[in-house]
Amino acid sequence: INQDVRFVKENKITTEFANSSSIKTGRNCASFILIWEKEEFYKKLGGRRGEGGIRIRNILRDISKCLGSLPGNYLKFEYQSTIGNQARKDFIFFTWEQAQKFAEEVKESVKTPINVNLKACMSSEKYFG
Repeated sequence: INQDVRFVKENKITTEFANSSSIKTGRNCASFILIWEKEEFYKKLGGRRGEGGIRIRNILRDISKCLGSLPGNYLKFEYQSTIGNQARKDFIFFTWEQAQKFAEEVKESVKTPINVNLKACMSSEKYFG
């Protein structure tokens, strides 16, 4: 697949969006990847079993709270995984517009500490199998 994908750095949040053809390809999935700076996460916050894990879970909870901004029946599937100083949260919506609106809401609402990068990307449901 030949797609134009661009990354834009804005306030510690990196957002990936394809060109306007994304409406045609059905990019109805919004994924968020949270990466905490390793040294702070492990040495200062005690890793995932310590304060670092609690803080990652709180940020993931804040991302999920943004679902309240969408009206009606919109979510098909939600998945979350963590490994070390990283976490991923995936949401599959019925339409591209819902996924796009949700990603924008997360971008505007979720605040992360200075040593944390929150990356958002839109993809098609077919990539999840």
